[in-house]
Amino acid sequence: MSINSPVRVQHVDMINQHKVIPLLAKCYVEMAAFDICDITMHWEQQALYVEHEEEVIGAMCYEYLKHKKQTWIYAVFVVPEMRKRGIYRAMWDSLVSRSRKEGMISIAGGISPRNAPMIRAAESVGRVPESVCYRMDL
Repeated sequence: MSINSPVRVQHVDMINQHKVIPLLAKCYVEMAAFDICDITMHWEQQALYVEHEEEVIGAMCYEYLKHKKQTWIYAVFVVPEMRKRGIYRAMWDSLVSRSRKEGMISIAGGISPRNAPMIRAAESVGRVPESVCYRMDL
């Protein structure tokens, strides 16, 4: 697949019954491979997404935490064959713009320390590590 036109980011207010669900489900499968312990999806979350030839190829699920003035990213996924083509960057830029308009002062979200591709993508847009999450398998 190749994209010959600029990436167009679209928005949906609530992800329930929306076409981003199958792609976000793939995200959660990939996250499980990194042993992410807290996988959460609420139907009232918003999402940004990119389509190519009527197929969703990238999605970013998020929520405004108004009490913290923070946008929290729950999931990001770009289909593997479409990565490194500016899709994450386009969704990120849209999220930054929307977050500023909502009065948010920061954007955060967890990334597994073993998910090197996502860490590189996050750092490429200026995100920095903030904390470490610990867990114990039972």
